[in-house]
Amino acid sequence: MAQDFICGSSLLEKRSEVLSPERQLQLVGGFMDTVREMYLRLKTYVKSVVCSSSLHELLDLLGVSDKLDGAVQMAQEWLCGDSLLTSSAVLLRSSGALEGFADTIKEIIQTFVELGRSYVCNSGIPDIMENIGLPDTL
Repeated sequence: MAQDFICGSSLLEKRSEVLSPERQLQLVGGFMDTVREMYLRLKTYVKSVVCSSSLHELLDLLGVSDKLDGAVQMAQEWLCGDSLLTSSAVLLRSSGALEGFADTIKEIIQTFVELGRSYVCNSGIPDIMENIGLPDTL
């Protein structure tokens, strides 16, 4: 998502901090993809362990960055709760988690801007993520 934002057809100078509705939908989609991935990873553990663990214990168990705490917390709620929430309910209940994810994406975009468009647009995502020290789960 961040690479697409940098390498899209518009010039970097025209980009602003305000996300267009299309970018907001991409952000929500990216967040939900991350939640689903964390949910699938948590499902590989015994449910009682997942449901009795603290958020930080789960982050350590999964080996993911604290920046994914909102996604991991939501995945834990999905696994340990009575039912899955609809997308609308997710947004209403977890605006803080989504905001944290958005802030992380904005930080990544800023780092990409600093690295330069040429590097970001001509490198693979795994190489860029490794270079800037981000986990591939982002």
